[in-house]
Amino acid sequence: MPQTLLLYETVPLFLVPRTLREAALLTVLSYAGIWWLVHQPLLSAAHRLVLSGQMEVVLLYLPCTLMVLRRPNQGPMPAWLEQRIAAWPVWLRGRGQILPSP
Repeated sequence: MPQTLLLYETVPLFLVPRTLREAALLTVLSYAGIWWLVHQPLLSAAHRLVLSGQMEVVLLYLPCTLMVLRRPNQGPMPAWLEQRIAAWPVWLRGRGQILPSP
């Protein structure tokens, strides 16, 4: 979550996209947010800062969260974790590969 509500806080979000389409969407959304902020009527610095934070969450953080949640829930898991979640339904566990214990 943004800590200072300034635009430089969003730079790490560009590590989230895995496809060109996702990266293009995030780029367009970031430019749309900047354009929207610039074209607001004259506001105080405090009000502009609050709007900037709201814009970051709605246009950048939520889409990045959806990008991550759309990815398949599969991959290698440690054996101890697989044993603990063995009773969970498959849709929640995912399709994991058991890694050997160290």
